[in-house]
Order: sequence, then structure tokens, then C-alpha cells
Amino acid sequence: MKVAVATTQDLFVRGGGAASHAAGLARALSSLGHEVEVVQIPFDWSSKVDVLRQAYQWRLLDLGEAADLVVTLKFPAFYVRAARKVAWILHQHRPLYDNFDLPEHSAFSSSHPEDIAIRDAVRGWDNRYLGEMRRIFTNSRTVATTCCGWAAWRRTRGRVSCSTRWRGRRVPRGPSTRDADRSWRACARRRAASASARGSISAAS
Repeated sequence: MKVAVATTQDLFVRGGGAASHAAGLARALSSLGHEVEVVQIPFDWSSKVDVLRQAYQWRLLDLGEAADLVVTLKFPAFYVRAARKVAWILHQHRPLYDNFDLPEHSAFSSSHPEDIAIRDAVRGWDNRYLGEMRRIFTNSRTVATTCCGWAAWRRTRGRVSCSTRWRGRRVPRGPSTRDADRSWRACARRRAASASARGSISAAS
């Protein structure tokens, strides 16, 4: 099966939890015999005025039938167009959610009407495009708590896992790439076995 792992790229930054997460998932799926591509578009997290433009670049990307399954990770990768996609949300755009109005963590403030407009636009797009997912997973209780208030979660009709676990396995943490690879491979194998029993074509849906 052809699987695309869609996530953002931080230019000239090496390592990091999100990058390891995407690479580990790709390796695990490849070890099961799937053809995997990691699809990335750079995203400048420091840019306040370009948030909407950068986010909508993902919506303009149409993978169509090129991949049998698209797994989206970081905001705004879940805006991508695809015939079949699931979201594994690492985090939303926090400056517009839990860090909004916190000057030490976010440049956005309710005292600026344009900031409110950007926040409302992003949250509206999140609701709309996450509603296209066949399943939604999160990697933390904080993200799950935030997401559970989104209309998108209701539109997935129960196909949502508000937990820190991927099919019973806790998301690996820490610097050990070897341990992460083992965990991802175990997770992928468990999902493949479950999907096969259900007659599913996907090891990650």
C-alpha cells in the first residue's frame, strides 16, 4: 500500500520530537512492506501575518489518488486534500488556542481585531478539514481535551481516539531513536493485524 505521511518542516532545524515522530512512523510502516513517502512543506512558526497563507498552501496540495492513505501529523498538514486520510494530531497551532492572549507564548492578542480574525479563521478551517478524516488520534491529553470541543470531532461520528495511546501503546517519549523505532514498529504491527482481521486495506486507519 502507498502511504503518505504529511507534516510540516522547520527549515535548518535537525532533530526534534515531531521530526522523530514522522520518521519513526515512516520506518515502521516501511518495515511492514508499505511504500511510504514523507510529504513536507516548510512552515515558519514565527510568522504572525503569514499564518493563513502558509496554512492554506496545504489545502492547495491535492494528493488525490496518489496515495492509498495519507496520515497527517502537524498543523496545518491536515488541510491537505486526499481521497483517504487520517489525522494523528501532535498539536494544534497553540498561539491561537491555549496560548492565545499569553504574551510570553503567543504574539496573538484579543486586543487586536486582526488577531481575532486570524484565530477564528484557523479554528474554522480546523473544524472543516478535520471533519474530512476517517479517524482522528492525538498524542496528548492536552490536545485531546482541546480537540474534543471541535465540531470536526463530532462529524467523524465516533471515529476519534481522545487518548495518548495508539492502539493500546503509549506514544514513545525520550531521546532514544532505537526505542522509538521499536515502539512504532510494534504499534504498526498491532494495527496491521487488527486491520487484516477487519478486512481493512489500511494498517493505520
